Amino acid sequence: MNLIGRNRIYAIPVNSLWNVCRDNKIVKKRNDDIEIFGRIIQIDKIQWNRDYVSGFEFPKERFDRIHIKKIFNKGIDIKFPWELSRCYFFVAWGQNFRNTQNFEYYQLFRKTLRSWIKENPFLVGVNWQCTMEVAIRASNWIIACELFREEINGDTEFEKEIAGSLQQHALYVDWFTEDLKNNHDISNYAGLLFLSLSLGRHPRSGYWKKKALAGLEKTMMEQVFDDGVSYEYSTSYHRLVLEFFAISAIVCRANGIPLSNEYYGKLFRMFEFSAAYINAAGMEPQINDNDSGRFIVFSETREGDHSYLLSLGEHIYDHSFISQCTIRRSDIRLWLPGIKRRQIKKNETRNTAESIAFEKSGFYFLKNRFCNLMVNCNDINKDAMLLHKHFDLGSFTLSYKDRMIIIDPGTYTYTRSLKKRNYFRSIGSHNTVIFSDPQMEQFSQSRSFFGSKLTFPDVHVTAFKPDCIKFQLIYHSRVIDRSIELDENRIVIKDSGGGRLTSYLHVNSRLRKIGSEFAATGVSIKSDCESAKLRKSPCSASYGVLSHSTTCLVQKGPGTIATQIYLSF
Repeated sequence: MNLIGRNRIYAIPVNSLWNVCRDNKIVKKRNDDIEIFGRIIQIDKIQWNRDYVSGFEFPKERFDRIHIKKIFNKGIDIKFPWELSRCYFFVAWGQNFRNTQNFEYYQLFRKTLRSWIKENPFLVGVNWQCTMEVAIRASNWIIACELFREEINGDTEFEKEIAGSLQQHALYVDWFTEDLKNNHDISNYAGLLFLSLSLGRHPRSGYWKKKALAGLEKTMMEQVFDDGVSYEYSTSYHRLVLEFFAISAIVCRANGIPLSNEYYGKLFRMFEFSAAYINAAGMEPQINDNDSGRFIVFSETREGDHSYLLSLGEHIYDHSFISQCTIRRSDIRLWLPGIKRRQIKKNETRNTAESIAFEKSGFYFLKNRFCNLMVNCNDINKDAMLLHKHFDLGSFTLSYKDRMIIIDPGTYTYTRSLKKRNYFRSIGSHNTVIFSDPQMEQFSQSRSFFGSKLTFPDVHVTAFKPDCIKFQLIYHSRVIDRSIELDENRIVIKDSGGGRLTSYLHVNSRLRKIGSEFAATGVSIKSDCESAKLRKSPCSASYGVLSHSTTCLVQKGPGTIATQIYLSF
């Protein structure tokens, strides 16, 4: 394999493709240190190939000789150097430079990017190991170059370095386009679109653009259900995929490149799904895997805050998305190019602030003025992608006003620890119900890291109304009937089945037992069960970061478990 010998670098400039609407007056906090998965990285001492948690340094070998499977379950996570090398912070430095004209930001950008190029020769090292990472990194470099445009134009040698490395990135994405049938594929095409336009004078730029557009259209049709939900069933990956598709659409509209009506139709429905799942504070319920992944970060938000997606959608469409969240992040739109917004017919829209069913994907929402209750009844069929799926069928999350009450504990890790990976994916880590029999273990255990051997119950929704959902969980031939009713400030869950049942509730508060109830400030839980107990449980609001929540376990023999949640704040 002699790919380096085939690589030809052309003396071309980096073209402009992203004309910012106008400068934002919000200056991001100046900090020469970077935080990755809860760890602080000193930028002057950066080690691009290091997992800073374990201290492991990936070898500087040709990328195809680095075998990731050898590090699984050994306390090492390849995502750490990958996340660092996505270079999201380059965009933040460029934004601050545009607002302050402080030349130190350009010097910091120049020094750090040159450090990356020097320490990561083409095709050598862990940061050339995954095409998704190459595509995301290149796109962030390109946006940063737009923000430092005048300085780069006057810095000829540096521009040659950038252009040369971006050509290597483009060749890599073209040569090693992934076909994993998941978000990786979409990232490849979004990155290749950026590269084709930025390297517009490259002899292969036209081919790259054609390939990127065809890939975006194909993945939109194949990887997004007709109801607008990513077929990986994860709210966090839905956000990531939505960023790939939406930012690509903005680039296309800003450069006069057409995309199909079908593409824009599904993209609109993707925004509607986000409008449905976020609560009044704009927070996601964190369903299934969450690796905190982003495409390009234009607006700083706290972990789990998806409110900016509404502003991103309203930049593309002449439409105000209906949501319990009324927050709009105007700062993000100031960093997007001005484009003509697409018109939407009223009969094509859905009221996502009210109870609503996304039937194709199997997500159901019960809502009133203050509550947003999301129920997971995914239809696990041949069209599904289970790579990032948890054992969470029949589970629900609940927010009240701007607070998350009943939560999904998150993900924490993919490869550091199989034990922790499986714990966060298990039935016991979700707000669902199962028979308390040993033979049920197959429904809550995984022998792999990424889901190829999962066994799920069947789910059959029998009734859905604005204030109630009823469904059956079928574990082989054994059936549990579950109903969830939403009152003004009360939720009633009833579970019944022919055997001893265990029901789980993960509460985002420190509950304590008061008489026959479990209570915290503004929350109380009552259950007519034989056994109910509390335990402190790990949770992870962002990838690689641990905290704790309270789990309420409810058990009962044959019959019905009736659990009531009262909210009063």
